[in-house]
Amino acid sequence: MLESFFLDLTNTPHIQQVAEQRWRNAFTFTRNICERISRTSTTSLKFDEVRLRLERMDRMYGQLRVKRKTRATIIRAIPSLVLHPLYDAVNPDPNNDKNPFKNESSRWRAFIVFILLLHVGLRRGETLSLPYDFLKSERSDDGKRKYWINVRNNEYEEIDPRHSIPSIKTLASIRQIPVSTEIANLLEIYRDNYRGKQNHSFYLSSAKNRPLSAEAIDYFFKKLTSVLSQETLKVLRDRTGMNTISAHDLRHTAAVIRLNQFLDSGDEMSVALQKLRSYFGWAHNSTMPLLYSKAVFHERLQNNWSNIFDNRVLMLSKAPQ
Repeated sequence: MLESFFLDLTNTPHIQQVAEQRWRNAFTFTRNICERISRTSTTSLKFDEVRLRLERMDRMYGQLRVKRKTRATIIRAIPSLVLHPLYDAVNPDPNNDKNPFKNESSRWRAFIVFILLLHVGLRRGETLSLPYDFLKSERSDDGKRKYWINVRNNEYEEIDPRHSIPSIKTLASIRQIPVSTEIANLLEIYRDNYRGKQNHSFYLSSAKNRPLSAEAIDYFFKKLTSVLSQETLKVLRDRTGMNTISAHDLRHTAAVIRLNQFLDSGDEMSVALQKLRSYFGWAHNSTMPLLYSKAVFHERLQNNWSNIFDNRVLMLSKAPQ
Protein backbone atom coordinates (compact mmCIF):
# COMPACT_ATOMS: atom_id res chain seq x y z
CA MET A 1 0.00 0.00 0.00
CA LEU A 2 2.85 2.38 0.80
CA GLU A 3 4.56 1.62 -2.50
CA SER A 4 1.35 2.21 -4.44
CA PHE A 5 0.71 5.46 -2.61
CA PHE A 6 4.25 6.70 -3.28
CA LEU A 7 4.02 5.88 -6.98
CA ASP A 8 0.66 7.59 -7.18
CA LEU A 9 2.11 10.79 -5.70
CA THR A 10 5.20 10.81 -7.91
CA ASN A 11 3.27 10.14 -11.15
CA THR A 12 1.32 13.37 -10.82
CA PRO A 13 2.30 15.77 -13.68
CA HIS A 14 2.72 18.77 -11.38
CA ILE A 15 3.91 17.68 -7.95
CA GLN A 16 3.02 20.14 -5.23
CA GLN A 17 4.89 20.54 -1.97
CA VAL A 18 1.92 19.17 0.00
CA ALA A 19 2.51 15.79 -1.64
CA GLU A 20 5.75 15.40 0.29
CA GLN A 21 3.93 16.00 3.59
CA ARG A 22 1.22 13.51 2.63
CA TRP A 23 3.89 10.88 2.01
CA ARG A 24 5.68 11.59 5.30
CA ASN A 25 2.35 11.38 7.16
CA ALA A 26 1.48 8.02 5.57
CA PHE A 27 4.92 6.55 6.23
CA THR A 28 5.11 7.83 9.82
CA PHE A 29 1.58 6.61 10.58
CA THR A 30 2.38 3.11 9.29
CA ARG A 31 5.66 2.94 11.21
CA ASN A 32 4.09 4.17 14.45
CA ILE A 33 1.28 1.62 14.23
CA CYS A 34 3.85 -1.17 13.74
CA GLU A 35 5.83 0.07 16.74
CA ARG A 36 2.67 -0.02 18.86
CA ILE A 37 1.94 -3.56 17.69
CA SER A 38 5.48 -4.62 18.61
CA ARG A 39 4.89 -3.49 22.19
CA THR A 40 1.52 -5.20 22.56
CA SER A 41 1.54 -8.56 24.30
CA THR A 42 -1.65 -9.71 22.59
CA THR A 43 -0.14 -9.82 19.12
CA SER A 44 0.67 -13.20 17.62
CA LEU A 45 3.78 -11.82 15.96
CA LYS A 46 7.10 -12.11 17.75
CA PHE A 47 8.72 -8.83 18.72
CA ASP A 48 11.89 -9.63 16.77
CA GLU A 49 9.86 -10.29 13.63
CA VAL A 50 8.06 -6.95 13.88
CA ARG A 51 11.36 -5.15 14.53
CA LEU A 52 12.88 -6.70 11.40
CA ARG A 53 9.89 -5.49 9.40
CA LEU A 54 10.30 -2.01 10.84
CA GLU A 55 13.98 -1.94 9.90
CA ARG A 56 13.13 -3.11 6.38
CA MET A 57 10.47 -0.42 6.11
CA ASP A 58 12.94 2.27 7.17
CA ARG A 59 15.52 1.05 4.65
CA MET A 60 13.06 0.88 1.76
CA TYR A 61 10.88 3.92 2.35
CA GLY A 62 12.45 6.12 5.03
CA GLN A 63 14.61 8.16 2.66
CA LEU A 64 12.17 8.42 -0.24
CA ARG A 65 11.21 11.93 -1.27
CA VAL A 66 8.35 12.84 -3.56
CA LYS A 67 10.08 16.00 -4.66
CA ARG A 68 13.64 16.77 -3.64
CA LYS A 69 14.66 20.31 -2.93
CA THR A 70 17.95 21.60 -4.25
CA ARG A 71 19.72 23.44 -1.49
CA ALA A 72 23.18 23.95 -0.11
CA THR A 73 24.24 21.79 2.80
CA ILE A 74 24.87 23.86 5.90
CA ILE A 75 26.80 22.56 8.88
CA ARG A 76 24.88 23.93 11.83
CA ALA A 77 27.81 24.47 14.19
CA ILE A 78 26.85 26.82 17.00
CA PRO A 79 28.89 30.08 17.01
CA SER A 80 31.09 30.63 20.05
CA LEU A 81 29.16 33.85 20.86
CA VAL A 82 26.09 31.66 21.32
CA LEU A 83 27.78 28.67 22.93
CA HIS A 84 29.24 30.72 25.79
CA PRO A 85 25.80 31.87 27.03
CA LEU A 86 24.53 28.33 26.53
CA TYR A 87 27.26 27.03 28.84
CA ASP A 88 26.26 29.64 31.41
CA ALA A 89 22.60 28.60 31.21
CA VAL A 90 23.20 24.85 31.54
CA ASN A 91 25.64 25.07 34.46
CA PRO A 92 23.93 23.03 37.24
CA ASP A 93 25.25 25.18 40.09
CA PRO A 94 22.32 25.71 42.54
CA ASN A 95 23.16 29.44 42.63
CA ASN A 96 22.98 29.81 38.86
CA ASP A 97 19.99 32.08 38.24
CA LYS A 98 20.34 31.66 34.46
CA ASN A 99 19.54 27.95 34.59
CA PRO A 100 15.85 27.48 33.58
CA PHE A 101 15.49 24.22 35.55
CA LYS A 102 14.60 24.75 39.20
CA ASN A 103 14.97 21.18 40.43
CA GLU A 104 18.56 20.07 41.15
CA SER A 105 18.08 16.65 39.55
CA SER A 106 16.59 18.23 36.44
CA ARG A 107 19.56 20.59 36.19
CA TRP A 108 22.02 17.71 36.30
CA ARG A 109 19.95 15.64 33.88
CA ALA A 110 19.97 18.43 31.27
CA PHE A 111 23.64 19.18 31.98
CA ILE A 112 24.74 15.58 31.40
CA VAL A 113 22.76 15.41 28.15
CA PHE A 114 24.55 18.61 27.10
CA ILE A 115 27.95 17.07 27.95
CA LEU A 116 27.26 13.83 26.06
CA LEU A 117 26.08 15.68 22.94
CA LEU A 118 28.70 18.43 22.81
CA HIS A 119 31.82 17.12 24.54
CA VAL A 120 31.45 13.47 23.57
CA GLY A 121 29.67 14.12 20.25
CA LEU A 122 26.94 11.50 20.55
CA ARG A 123 23.75 11.43 18.53
CA ARG A 124 20.51 11.90 20.43
CA GLY A 125 19.52 8.27 19.87
CA GLU A 126 22.92 7.04 21.04
CA THR A 127 22.63 9.16 24.18
CA LEU A 128 19.22 7.73 25.03
CA SER A 129 20.35 4.14 24.32
CA LEU A 130 23.26 4.16 26.78
CA PRO A 131 23.03 1.52 29.53
CA TYR A 132 23.91 2.47 33.10
CA ASP A 133 27.37 0.83 32.83
CA PHE A 134 28.49 2.42 29.55
CA LEU A 135 31.43 4.22 31.21
CA LYS A 136 34.52 1.99 31.39
CA SER A 137 38.00 2.47 32.86
CA GLU A 138 41.32 0.76 33.40
CA ARG A 139 44.74 1.62 34.78
CA SER A 140 47.53 2.10 32.28
CA ASP A 141 51.16 1.12 32.77
CA ASP A 142 51.97 4.51 34.27
CA GLY A 143 49.34 4.01 36.97
CA LYS A 144 46.88 6.56 35.63
CA ARG A 145 43.26 5.62 35.10
CA LYS A 146 41.94 5.96 31.55
CA TYR A 147 38.26 6.22 30.71
CA TRP A 148 36.21 5.43 27.63
CA ILE A 149 32.55 4.86 26.80
CA ASN A 150 31.00 2.02 24.85
CA VAL A 151 28.43 3.28 22.35
CA ARG A 152 26.00 0.45 21.71
CA ASN A 153 22.38 -0.58 22.16
CA ASN A 154 21.22 -1.49 25.64
CA GLU A 155 21.43 -5.27 25.76
CA TYR A 156 19.77 -5.50 29.16
CA GLU A 157 16.32 -4.45 27.95
CA GLU A 158 14.19 -6.64 25.67
CA ILE A 159 11.40 -4.08 25.28
CA ASP A 160 11.79 -0.32 25.25
CA PRO A 161 8.65 1.35 26.69
CA ARG A 162 9.27 4.73 25.04
CA HIS A 163 7.02 6.01 22.26
CA SER A 164 9.99 7.04 20.08
CA ILE A 165 12.40 4.15 20.47
CA PRO A 166 16.05 5.30 20.17
CA SER A 167 18.65 3.10 18.55
CA ILE A 168 22.19 2.96 17.24
CA LYS A 169 22.10 4.30 13.69
CA THR A 170 24.53 1.96 11.86
CA LEU A 171 27.10 -0.73 12.58
CA ALA A 172 29.78 1.94 12.27
CA SER A 173 28.08 3.77 15.13
CA ILE A 174 28.98 0.97 17.55
CA ARG A 175 32.30 2.22 18.86
CA GLN A 176 34.47 3.15 21.83
CA ILE A 177 35.17 6.81 22.58
CA PRO A 178 37.92 7.94 24.97
CA VAL A 179 36.86 10.58 27.49
CA SER A 180 38.83 12.75 29.86
CA THR A 181 38.92 12.23 33.62
CA GLU A 182 36.89 15.43 34.06
CA ILE A 183 34.11 14.18 31.78
CA ALA A 184 34.15 10.76 33.46
CA ASN A 185 33.83 12.37 36.89
CA LEU A 186 30.77 14.35 35.77
CA LEU A 187 29.14 11.22 34.34
CA GLU A 188 29.75 9.39 37.61
CA ILE A 189 28.34 12.26 39.68
CA TYR A 190 25.04 12.05 37.80
CA ARG A 191 24.92 8.25 37.99
CA ASP A 192 25.70 8.08 41.71
CA ASN A 193 23.79 11.13 42.96
CA TYR A 194 21.01 12.13 40.55
CA ARG A 195 19.97 9.10 38.49
CA GLY A 196 18.28 7.48 41.46
CA LYS A 197 17.16 3.90 41.91
CA GLN A 198 15.47 2.71 38.73
CA ASN A 199 13.64 -0.37 37.54
CA HIS A 200 15.27 0.00 34.13
CA SER A 201 18.90 -0.19 33.00
CA PHE A 202 19.15 2.98 30.90
CA TYR A 203 21.68 5.56 32.08
CA LEU A 204 19.41 8.57 31.61
CA SER A 205 16.19 8.58 33.57
CA SER A 206 13.26 10.97 33.74
CA ALA A 207 11.81 12.58 36.86
CA LYS A 208 9.12 9.87 36.78
CA ASN A 209 11.73 7.08 36.96
CA ARG A 210 11.29 6.09 33.34
CA PRO A 211 13.90 6.00 30.56
CA LEU A 212 14.50 9.53 29.30
CA SER A 213 12.68 10.24 26.03
CA ALA A 214 13.63 12.06 22.84
CA GLU A 215 10.83 14.50 23.54
CA ALA A 216 12.41 15.33 26.91
CA ILE A 217 15.72 16.21 25.25
CA ASP A 218 13.90 18.44 22.78
CA TYR A 219 12.22 20.11 25.74
CA PHE A 220 15.62 20.67 27.42
CA PHE A 221 16.87 22.66 24.46
CA LYS A 222 13.62 24.55 24.08
CA LYS A 223 14.01 25.70 27.68
CA LEU A 224 17.70 26.54 27.25
CA THR A 225 17.01 28.52 24.08
CA SER A 226 14.27 30.46 25.87
CA VAL A 227 16.72 32.00 28.38
CA LEU A 228 19.16 33.25 25.75
CA SER A 229 19.16 37.01 25.23
CA GLN A 230 17.75 38.59 22.10
CA GLU A 231 21.26 39.66 21.11
CA THR A 232 22.47 36.07 21.35
CA LEU A 233 19.51 34.77 19.36
CA LYS A 234 20.18 37.38 16.69
CA VAL A 235 23.76 36.09 16.36
CA LEU A 236 22.37 32.56 16.04
CA ARG A 237 19.98 33.64 13.27
CA ASP A 238 22.56 35.74 11.43
CA ARG A 239 25.25 33.07 11.50
CA THR A 240 23.23 29.87 11.07
CA GLY A 241 19.71 30.84 10.01
CA MET A 242 18.33 29.01 13.04
CA ASN A 243 15.94 30.35 15.67
CA THR A 244 16.38 27.51 18.13
CA ILE A 245 19.09 25.07 19.17
CA SER A 246 18.62 21.31 18.83
CA ALA A 247 20.48 18.28 20.12
CA HIS A 248 22.01 17.57 16.72
CA ASP A 249 23.38 21.10 16.48
CA LEU A 250 25.64 20.25 19.43
CA ARG A 251 26.94 17.17 17.59
CA HIS A 252 27.68 19.34 14.54
CA THR A 253 29.57 21.73 16.79
CA ALA A 254 31.49 18.90 18.44
CA ALA A 255 32.60 17.57 15.03
CA VAL A 256 33.89 20.97 13.87
CA ILE A 257 35.78 21.51 17.14
CA ARG A 258 37.31 18.03 17.13
CA LEU A 259 38.45 18.37 13.54
CA ASN A 260 40.07 21.69 14.43
CA GLN A 261 41.84 19.99 17.33
CA PHE A 262 43.14 17.17 15.12
CA LEU A 263 44.50 19.69 12.61
CA ASP A 264 46.04 21.86 15.34
CA SER A 265 47.85 18.82 16.72
CA GLY A 266 49.64 18.41 13.37
CA ASP A 267 47.49 15.83 11.56
CA GLU A 268 47.12 16.08 7.80
CA MET A 269 43.55 16.66 6.65
CA SER A 270 43.21 13.09 5.33
CA VAL A 271 44.35 11.62 8.66
CA ALA A 272 42.17 14.02 10.64
CA LEU A 273 39.11 13.06 8.59
CA GLN A 274 39.74 9.36 9.24
CA LYS A 275 39.97 10.05 12.96
CA LEU A 276 36.77 12.07 12.75
CA ARG A 277 34.99 9.23 10.93
CA SER A 278 35.97 6.74 13.62
CA TYR A 279 35.22 9.08 16.54
CA PHE A 280 31.73 10.05 15.38
CA GLY A 281 30.71 6.67 14.00
CA TRP A 282 30.21 7.44 10.32
CA ALA A 283 30.22 4.66 7.73
CA HIS A 284 33.20 4.36 5.39
CA ASN A 285 31.16 5.73 2.48
CA SER A 286 29.64 8.66 4.40
CA THR A 287 30.38 12.14 3.03
CA MET A 288 29.83 13.85 6.38
CA PRO A 289 33.56 14.27 7.21
CA LEU A 290 34.08 16.17 3.95
CA LEU A 291 31.37 18.65 4.92
CA TYR A 292 33.12 19.33 8.20
CA SER A 293 36.44 19.84 6.43
CA LYS A 294 34.86 22.90 4.81
CA ALA A 295 33.27 24.05 8.02
CA VAL A 296 36.53 24.18 10.01
CA PHE A 297 37.62 27.20 8.01
CA HIS A 298 34.43 29.09 8.76
CA GLU A 299 34.88 32.09 10.99
CA ARG A 300 32.02 31.10 13.30
CA LEU A 301 34.50 29.15 15.45
CA GLN A 302 37.55 31.10 16.52
CA ASN A 303 41.09 29.70 16.49
CA ASN A 304 41.26 29.51 20.26
CA TRP A 305 38.23 27.25 20.56
CA SER A 306 40.23 24.11 21.37
CA ASN A 307 41.59 25.51 24.62
CA ILE A 308 38.29 27.14 25.59
CA PHE A 309 36.46 23.87 24.93
CA ASP A 310 38.52 21.93 27.48
CA ASN A 311 38.78 24.81 29.94
CA ARG A 312 35.01 24.96 30.21
CA VAL A 313 34.99 21.29 31.25
CA LEU A 314 37.48 22.03 34.04
CA MET A 315 35.29 24.86 35.27
CA LEU A 316 32.08 22.85 35.12
CA SER A 317 33.69 19.88 36.87
CA LYS A 318 34.05 22.10 39.92
CA ALA A 319 30.32 22.55 40.22
CA PRO A 320 28.84 21.48 43.59
CA GLN A 321 28.58 17.71 43.85
